[in-house]
Amino acid sequence: KLINSNYPSCPYTFREFEENEKNDIMLYVQKLEKKNIKIQIVKELTEDEKIENKTKDLFYKINMLDNYTSHKWFMDLDTTKLIKLYIAAEDIWNYRSLLNHQSKYNIIRNNHIFNIPVMMIKKIKSLNKLRNILLDTFDIMISNGIDINEKKLGAILVLSSIVEISIDAANALPHLVQV
Repeated sequence: KLINSNYPSCPYTFREFEENEKNDIMLYVQKLEKKNIKIQIVKELTEDEKIENKTKDLFYKINMLDNYTSHKWFMDLDTTKLIKLYIAAEDIWNYRSLLNHQSKYNIIRNNHIFNIPVMMIKKIKSLNKLRNILLDTFDIMISNGIDINEKKLGAILVLSSIVEISIDAANALPHLVQV
């Protein structure tokens, strides 16, 4: 599939495949097909790999909104720090940002976020469950805005909460640190 795609280069080195390499691969595929061997690579991702991909997707979206971030800021947080992140993000959203109902609607539309009470969040011991809750919430905040400016505002609110918990994020985005 890669050889016949619009980007026929090695995903590791970004070097384009040479014609003789393409021919060798195609001959081998044909040889396998003649022996009724179907080439189908199905790799099931682990739960951790799924979470990391989901995190990379979220931070990619944040970066596309004119930010410079790293998904590692989120992935490096343990359960205690994820709980603190939820509390900080909920506090920013509901109180410190001083957003009125219409402003919040412009960012998330008809979605509801931070609807799990903090006391319930504190009882969650599963790292991946906490990650999923936060990733889903943050995705709503950066994806559902009525226009690009509202999405950017959602991203700034997300990053404002992350810099409170992640030292690496705070060092990279000192302008978002609230003292």
